[in-house]
Amino acid sequence: MSLLEFLLRRLQSRPESARIAVATPDSAENDPVAALAGKCGVSVVRGPEDDVVGRMSLCLKDPDISFVGRITADNPFTDPELIVAQHREMKRVEADYAYCREGVPKGTAADIWTIESFTETVKSTVSSYQREHANAWVWDHPDRYHILWYIPDTDRRAGSLNLSIDTEADYDRVRRWAERLPSPLTAGISDLVRIGIASEATK
Repeated sequence: MSLLEFLLRRLQSRPESARIAVATPDSAENDPVAALAGKCGVSVVRGPEDDVVGRMSLCLKDPDISFVGRITADNPFTDPELIVAQHREMKRVEADYAYCREGVPKGTAADIWTIESFTETVKSTVSSYQREHANAWVWDHPDRYHILWYIPDTDRRAGSLNLSIDTEADYDRVRRWAERLPSPLTAGISDLVRIGIASEATK
């Protein structure tokens, strides 16, 4: 399956992370992305190519939404278990925004905002950089928000490992790791850390 479908299926494996919308640009070249989301039973919103914040805001029509997360499609091994743990701690400490900035492998974490802090992001961002990088507004204004830099359990920590896919070499590396997992769709970060560390050690 494609990277996007793999990511969506992983997120759908946990009810807490299964309320998903794919926010893709409205250009014709992204029609296959919208079609794939429909195939997976996922809602689709479409908006300007260069306005990620604007596209995300189109997902927030439901008045019952209290939190919103952002996951990028080049991170197929984003971990639903980590999202759940991060969200639980975020609620416990009453944070406005949460992210695993360090510790976990690159490409496994998600941004989470309260609906209030994200709504303020939508209203406040003005630069093209802030509209494209949805977390830039909060990161640039730490004095205005209670930010949780979430630190995961020890078995999820391996900050030197890269599971994000930006190049063909990244894809080949992550695919090899996935092939060593008995159940890639449900593998957690601790499983990936073991595989990744073992792979790095054999180089």
